[in-house]
Amino acid sequence: MQIFSNKKGFSIIELVVAIALFAILAAGVMNVAINNYRTYYGVGDKQVLMQFAQEGVEAARAIADYSWVTFKNGVGGNHGVTKTSGIWGFSGTSDRLSAFTRVVTVANVQRDSNGNIVSSNGSDDPQTKKVTVTVSGSGMQDYILTAYITDAGSRTWEQTDWSGASGKTYWHDISRTSSLSTAYSSQSNFTTSVAGQLTVAGAAAATMTSSIYTIGSAAKELRSVTVEQSLVPAACSLVITLETSQTSAFSSPASQTISDASGIKYTSSTSDSLNGQLFMRYKVDMAGCSTASTTLYSIKIKYR
Repeated sequence: MQIFSNKKGFSIIELVVAIALFAILAAGVMNVAINNYRTYYGVGDKQVLMQFAQEGVEAARAIADYSWVTFKNGVGGNHGVTKTSGIWGFSGTSDRLSAFTRVVTVANVQRDSNGNIVSSNGSDDPQTKKVTVTVSGSGMQDYILTAYITDAGSRTWEQTDWSGASGKTYWHDISRTSSLSTAYSSQSNFTTSVAGQLTVAGAAAATMTSSIYTIGSAAKELRSVTVEQSLVPAACSLVITLETSQTSAFSSPASQTISDASGIKYTSSTSDSLNGQLFMRYKVDMAGCSTASTTLYSIKIKYR
């Protein structure tokens, strides 16, 4: 009995052809992968690129923490960043690391009526800025990181009640107890009997000078003033003047006048001239009306 087998093995030529086809396909896939890598990362290292971009964001955050004024003054331009004596700062229009070039930009931010960040048709939020870090290099697409940085480190001096006694030189004592938070230095023609309300008595002009608030350091910077008031009638006025000084005598204070008759709550940014001082206070000037009245409910001053 004879048994015939119909099975055939691979010849050497077929094996060589198969290996060659596999090598061609593998080379094509590898070439695509390498080209894609180069498109995004060029001649640089991926890890170094990402760290370089992230460092730009953190440098911008450090600048904002150290000086919000310096940070917000960077809006609208291209910046490099550098660290000198342990402190980050803007320097030039870009900076480099090996084959990479980094550019940091700062932009204003708008929010809608619900407080959401929007690209347009919103209101400017002076306490929030958008940072964009762009890293570029030869033979690669730009690598971009964005972040929103807020002035979250601000402290607040807030007065919501003037029913306490007048004649207080300082707004509160060193223990920061709330017992003096209703105090003020002097006033004329204001009604302060209702807690949480400062109202002009009749149609006469009224003035008030707050107690002095000790900022504590000339390195502090004022950020904003938020005022809550009743709607100011056309025949009335409500003006707040913020003052800062190197001494508690306020002999030559820096000042800024703040007023808005169009609404019941508004926030005003502060000028750089108010910074670098040790003491601050505010003055309220209110012109009454014979047929209407204006009421100040609170004043909030942010600084850091």
